[in-house]
Amino acid sequence: MQSTTILTVTKDAEWLIGMRPFLHATGRGRLVVAESIEEAERLLEFARPRLIVVDWKREDGSFDAITSLLWKNSIQGRPASVMIVAEDYRVDEATLLFQLGVDEYVGKCEHGEAMATVLVALTPETNGWSLPVWAHEYAGEDSIRQAEPAAKLGSIATAL
Repeated sequence: MQSTTILTVTKDAEWLIGMRPFLHATGRGRLVVAESIEEAERLLEFARPRLIVVDWKREDGSFDAITSLLWKNSIQGRPASVMIVAEDYRVDEATLLFQLGVDEYVGKCEHGEAMATVLVALTPETNGWSLPVWAHEYAGEDSIRQAEPAAKLGSIATAL
C-alpha cells in the first residue's frame, strides 16, 4: 500500500485525537494539520493531499471559505477527496455542501461507527480494495464491507 497524505482542518486537538483511529484505517500516511480552511487552501499545492478532512464547526464554518478550498482543490493536478465531519448531520447543510462539491458529509453522532469505512472508501490508494486486517477493530467487523478489485469479481464486473 502506498503512503497517503491526509490534510485535516481543525483547531481542536481533542477532535484530532478522536479521529486518529479512523485516519489510521486508511493505512500508512502523512498527516498534515491546518488550523483554518484558509491555511488548508495555502497548503494544498505543497502537501498534495489525497484526502481532506474538515472539522466542520458551524460557528466557524464559512461557506465562502469552503467554496474557495473546493475550487482550489478542483484545479490541482490530482484533486483530493473532501470529507466534512460535523457534530450532527443536517440535511440542508449536507445538500448545500454536496452541491458545492464535497465528496462526503458525515455527522459524528450519526455516522461514528461507519467513519473508518467512509474514510477508506475516499482514500484512492485503498479505494476498491480490502481493508487492512487491523482496520476492522476500529469500526467493527460488521460495519466494514470488504471491497474486492474488479478483476476478482469476474466477467460480470467488467461487463458493467
